[in-house]
Amino acid sequence: MRGRPVPIRRSPRAGGAPDDVPVAAPVPVPAGAAVPLAAVDADEAPDPAPDQAPDQAPDQTPPASSPAPRALLWAIGATLSVVAVVYMAWIALHGDGSGPEAQFVSDLAPIPMSAAAAGLAWWAAHDGRAAPRRRAAWRWIAFGCVSWLLAESMWFFLEVVKGISPFPSPADAFYLGFYVMVFVGLLKLPARREVGAERVALGLDLATVSVVTFMFLWYLVALPTIHSSARIDLATVLALAYPLADMVLVLGIARVLLRRRSGADNRMVLWFLVLGAGVLMLADVAYARLDLAGSYVAGGLPDGLWFVALLLLALAALAQLGLEPPAAPFAGREHSYTSVSKIPYLAMVLGLALVLYVTSAAATGPLAMLVLSALALTVLVVVRQLTVLHDNDRLARELDLLANTDPLTQLANRRHFFEVAQQMFDRTPHAPAGTVMIDVDRFKDINDGYGHAAGDRVIREVARRCSEVVRPTDLLARYGGDELVAVFVGAPPDEVARVAARLREHVSATPVDTPAGPVHVTLSIGVGAAPHGAPLDELLRAADLALYRAKSAGRDAVAGRLVGAEPPAPRQLP
Repeated sequence: MRGRPVPIRRSPRAGGAPDDVPVAAPVPVPAGAAVPLAAVDADEAPDPAPDQAPDQAPDQTPPASSPAPRALLWAIGATLSVVAVVYMAWIALHGDGSGPEAQFVSDLAPIPMSAAAAGLAWWAAHDGRAAPRRRAAWRWIAFGCVSWLLAESMWFFLEVVKGISPFPSPADAFYLGFYVMVFVGLLKLPARREVGAERVALGLDLATVSVVTFMFLWYLVALPTIHSSARIDLATVLALAYPLADMVLVLGIARVLLRRRSGADNRMVLWFLVLGAGVLMLADVAYARLDLAGSYVAGGLPDGLWFVALLLLALAALAQLGLEPPAAPFAGREHSYTSVSKIPYLAMVLGLALVLYVTSAAATGPLAMLVLSALALTVLVVVRQLTVLHDNDRLARELDLLANTDPLTQLANRRHFFEVAQQMFDRTPHAPAGTVMIDVDRFKDINDGYGHAAGDRVIREVARRCSEVVRPTDLLARYGGDELVAVFVGAPPDEVARVAARLREHVSATPVDTPAGPVHVTLSIGVGAAPHGAPLDELLRAADLALYRAKSAGRDAVAGRLVGAEPPAPRQLP
């Protein structure tokens, strides 16, 4: 293992004169050698930056890469939302299709909103804090928004400038390209991996959603379009292509929802995308129904819904840009079990509702009663199945809690720590990272002198105070006995050293109240850090060696070892 111990600085509370522990003066560091970590004594830790966010606790390590300024994101989102409200108000008051004004406004308004959605999606695609797969997903969504922008621009040019009907036209190819590109982007979003029977279940769930979506689009759009067409021409083919594109988009959204990791940090992003796709499908269906009835006018309800769908895509991109850096994508809070999704059951209920609606209008006599009875029986079976699934889900959560959580501290246990920490390191193998080993000084003396109940109280309180210092995106776990361990992915060595010093200071600042009286608690902490990434086991060994050094120096101290100071060598092209 590459690395060397860094100077140890000990608090005077540990006993002995300060010069009992050597403090290294700055020395030249030869090229290629490991450099010492930053000073780890809390008293010498640098003050927070002047532009530090006011909602960031002073005892917490700032993220290695901050998200976009929230004030800017809120301003952009508020501006786009106000524009959408104004446009919808205009539709309600003047969007009756009368005169060239309605056509001009309804054709022009989507162009800047499409441009905003494309620009924000492209910004999200270049967010360096996001995982490569998520950036690739947003790149495809941005391509889709650009395709929609080109379609809207072409539509405006043909209908307003040239004065000719834009349907069918080359603009339809760009409209349909939007659905394909967004679908590809949805497929590239990070999701839970299925194995074995889970893949079969996913396939069945997607098939259920697809069948129900087909039922609605066939009944509401495709069948009336076929009946109203005297012959199959390009306009008819395009009119049928849009419901098929809607079905593809719904399939992509369903796949994302069914494969979503529980406890993931992108809930707001996901729901904006889901709402955007849903509103888009409603707009397409409304346009098709109105067009078949000959009552569609420029600036009507479909135009407003399309505008809102673009707004929701833009808000999804803003939500992505506002996410905190995913240093610990699960942070010990993702369930290790797979909860059964309710989406297929909801889709089936909607399908049954459609069947009931059609049956009530078409079936009569004994057939109607038999259909209604069959539907009622199906609903009862579904409700019974959902009740069983709810009970199974509750039991799975309880089992998951018992299997992954330390009962005394409510932190992740050792087994779950290695599982989650390895996922964090695998996700960003070359990012700066660090591990911190925390040991309660003279814990055996506390147990012997104050009793095991006091010892348990000390461990619980140390865990609680440490949780107040680390970021929510970091992983803190009980390593065993009186030892805790923390993992920081995306934090440079000086940040890891600084948070280690704050951990020692925060825990020892106030005695712990126990049934046997207050107990003054100190910590010995070992830091293993790598500026360019290193394997988890190597950083844990470095932190363990540093912890031994801190304890040998008299306890109530922080020591560290630097691993892999040199960046990986660039790959040589042949």
